[in-house]
Amino acid sequence: MHRTIQVNIYPGEEGWYVAEAVHLPVVTQGRTYDETITNLREALALHLQDESPEESGVRPEAPVVITVEMEPVHAWLPTRSTAQTRKLLHLDSFAAFSI
Repeated sequence: MHRTIQVNIYPGEEGWYVAEAVHLPVVTQGRTYDETITNLREALALHLQDESPEESGVRPEAPVVITVEMEPVHAWLPTRSTAQTRKLLHLDSFAAFSI
């Protein structure tokens, strides 16, 4: 029996987001993350409303764990001296990074 309901949210077609449960046959979508999560709550509730925990394989009141797939995020700092960059960005420290 699963202790959590695992869901993946990823970009779908035409700017929509898709939410897909890992261990349950539940898939929904929305135009925004908020709409997708609202639709996900409704879809999970409808799927689980008439099933016992043994049938669904999910313990009662299981928390929902959501993994969100996002576009890569990049930070770029102009080629300047450290002092110029700090002054330009009003920062005490800085770093370029990519997630």
